[in-house]
Amino acid sequence: MAMIIGLPCYNEQDGLSELIEDIISSCPDATLFFVDDGSTDDSESIISRYAEMHDNIYLIAHERNMGLGMAMNTILCHAADTYGDDDVLITFDSDNTHTPAIAGPMMNKLIDEKLDVVIASRYEKGGKELGLSAIRKLYSRGARVFCTVLLRIKNVRDYSCGYRAYRVGLLKELMGRYGAQIVENPGFECMVEIINKCRGARIAEYPLVLNYALKKGDSKMRPMKTIRGYFKIAFGRRRGIRA
Repeated sequence: MAMIIGLPCYNEQDGLSELIEDIISSCPDATLFFVDDGSTDDSESIISRYAEMHDNIYLIAHERNMGLGMAMNTILCHAADTYGDDDVLITFDSDNTHTPAIAGPMMNKLIDEKLDVVIASRYEKGGKELGLSAIRKLYSRGARVFCTVLLRIKNVRDYSCGYRAYRVGLLKELMGRYGAQIVENPGFECMVEIINKCRGARIAEYPLVLNYALKKGDSKMRPMKTIRGYFKIAFGRRRGIRA
């Protein structure tokens, strides 16, 4: 069972070297790949330099920016096409707010408990948020309540966090159902879409301390656009893989 880390990246040059060094230190045996979503800064060249130095790091580049959802679609489909059923794909953000240190424990939980998905959750005991503004906390709590009430996926409380461990066999099932377009929504609402399409899978959460103060650069999320995306998913939701 191999650990594969797949990260979406868009204009994250300020903290990218620090992040990659942290991943190398925390997950030395992992294969790491980035999907650079048309960055206009030096992100792609920074990743390329590390790829030249490490044979377990590589880059997939989108020619233009297509949005987080399309970067995640590339990650999920690439993992499904490339790796074995029992391998584990870890995804998280490239902005330093997600510590690589919990990737190993999340993978162990997935394997030991025979799960399909493990979500790093701010709402699991031991999890919390640091450095978020009051308005961002309001959006976060509102999204949680909205998704919990309307989607009601077993064992899921943190619907929007992109820090997750997936059994690659589950991703192959998703491709069997949805084809090469597992993710249809291009924006940040894609995380809710993905977990909704995993409905019926074996899912659990692992505590996450989200330290937003470590973020390099400005947030790229547009809250109102994302909220509209949540409504679209909730009221037009498709059945999960085993629903």
